[in-house]
Amino acid sequence: MNEEKMTEQTEFEAEKSPFNWTAIFFISLFLGFFGVDRFYIGKKISGVIKLLTLGGLGIWWLVDLIIIATGKSTDASKKKIRNTNKQRVLAFIFLAPLTIFFAMCLIAVLFSSPEELEKIKAEREQKKQAVQTSEEPEPSFTDSRDGKKYKTVKIGSQTWMAENLNYDAKSSKCYENSPDNCTKYGSLYDWNTALKACPSGWHLPNGDEWQKLVDIAGGDKIAGTKLKAASGWKDNDGASGNGTDEFGFSALPGGLGRSDGGFRDVGDCGYWWSASESSSYGAYDRSMIYVDETARWASDGKSYLFSVRCVQN
Repeated sequence: MNEEKMTEQTEFEAEKSPFNWTAIFFISLFLGFFGVDRFYIGKKISGVIKLLTLGGLGIWWLVDLIIIATGKSTDASKKKIRNTNKQRVLAFIFLAPLTIFFAMCLIAVLFSSPEELEKIKAEREQKKQAVQTSEEPEPSFTDSRDGKKYKTVKIGSQTWMAENLNYDAKSSKCYENSPDNCTKYGSLYDWNTALKACPSGWHLPNGDEWQKLVDIAGGDKIAGTKLKAASGWKDNDGASGNGTDEFGFSALPGGLGRSDGGFRDVGDCGYWWSASESSSYGAYDRSMIYVDETARWASDGKSYLFSVRCVQN
């Protein structure tokens, strides 16, 4: 009788793998995605495959863990890596939450409607766009032509000067020919001069670029309030004509100049050229006024002297 028990014990030991069950379980748990558990027990080919597929995208990793937990796993020589009852309980304490998590993910994928999946994709794209939009540009720019420094602001995907251009170009003028007004409001330019006035790396915005800015600020009817500076605008019957300057654009009422040498509207209105031509004698411009919230789009004669805002190339 004792000989039979000894024979059974010998056969059991012969079938049992020399690898430690606890070691293989935790190697599989933490490094199974990379096939390390398979390399550890000598199964090199399947280890390579498991590594390349990242544990079969998690499925193979979980299946191997379950097989090891139940004591059914074998090494390269097909000997069983046996475990005790206590070890099985320990294994399933670890496996239970993992199994539930994978099951929930699988259910979510299988039962999500195309509309829900599209919504998730759209939300991810919005978050990505928000991160891109929120990236800060260089806060200032120095014009190498005269050393003047300008504040800059990124609004949406565009980077604008946050001040009117004050480059002393041929034909440009200060309001009422006062240098102090150039310091405060920037220079005034006729359209042909404005086209070439911006420094290298910057340009006079066209109609589409202006519209993109205005749309971000809420559209033509209310963009003026959000783009106007928070001070410097005339009061409207006791009510402030200033804006909220929500985007840091800081538009100021620099007025305009005429070809006859006259000036008007400083403190009341701001006019900014666009690069878009309306006719042989006219071009489009944006304007804002102290009495309302609008950001108007109009066509005026090219000989008028308006302010210039440059946008980065």
